[in-house]
Amino acid sequence: MTAFGDIRALWRRLGPAGRLALVAAVAAATIYGGGKAGSVYVDDPYIEDAGSYLTNDFVHVAIAKRTPLLPDDAEILVYARELASTNAADWVRLTPHLTYADHPHNYALQNATNHNVLVAASYIPAPTVHTNGVWSINGFVIPGSAGKMAFAGTRVRIPRAENPARYVRFDIAKKIGSGNGLVQVSKIEVVMEDDSVFEWGDVSVSATGLAASGSSAELPEKLFDGSVDTKMCRSVTMPCSIVADLGSARLDASRVAKWRWYTANDSASNYSRNPVSFSLSFSLDGETWTVADSAEDHEPPKKNRVVGYEGNIEIEGPL
Repeated sequence: MTAFGDIRALWRRLGPAGRLALVAAVAAATIYGGGKAGSVYVDDPYIEDAGSYLTNDFVHVAIAKRTPLLPDDAEILVYARELASTNAADWVRLTPHLTYADHPHNYALQNATNHNVLVAASYIPAPTVHTNGVWSINGFVIPGSAGKMAFAGTRVRIPRAENPARYVRFDIAKKIGSGNGLVQVSKIEVVMEDDSVFEWGDVSVSATGLAASGSSAELPEKLFDGSVDTKMCRSVTMPCSIVADLGSARLDASRVAKWRWYTANDSASNYSRNPVSFSLSFSLDGETWTVADSAEDHEPPKKNRVVGYEGNIEIEGPL
């Protein structure tokens, strides 16, 4: 079996036939039933069985949400295979293709009691909330599986719980030289476990200890626009703080590997504006903060538009 890379994109591209093949491949490594009567298997991070059963003429699928995160329009996958079969290619998706809201439902299937039935949700959480850990299906780890894909009847290991942060705070306690004055940084990056850079999106930024006056092109918001060609440059009263509110988006703090800030366009000639003592913190509610990393008396390079500092982050417990 090959590495899937970004399994979320793959799942969207596969279509019904491809999804059947993938589910069947996983199912082939798992033993279902083995008795004289078939069974309905619902073993999924998002749904659980709520009284499913088989008759001679149909499969009654009744499911309930394990979490309110599952939307009502999430697609539900129902596959059947004759009890005596051990061939992965014999798994067939039952029709009609329905959503969670359409259940309970009776799926027509002749001699259904002679079949094993798998039920799964194809729900994939949004990228800024949902990306969490690595999937292991029956002992096979799928590299790069940052999203979630649900299979019935499989054993799924999620080594880390989601640890969402809504707020990110950049504190500056000291700059080069002494006292207050101008501080400038071009941008802040947060890097995830898979080496991807977190996309800030449309953040709302607030600050304390920064002068309100100054160029409108050098506001604190420029720290989060992803460009080294812009910058925050403000007169500060130490210590100062810049807080980014992600709004409805979330940063999974448990998957953050490192962070960095970049020097500005004229940092070489205005070296004294660089911060030397600072920290990065995460919070879910904006009140309780977890310091992800900090540095004291750091010496950034005397270069323009380069990494001024990079620090590792490892957060295991909840924020």
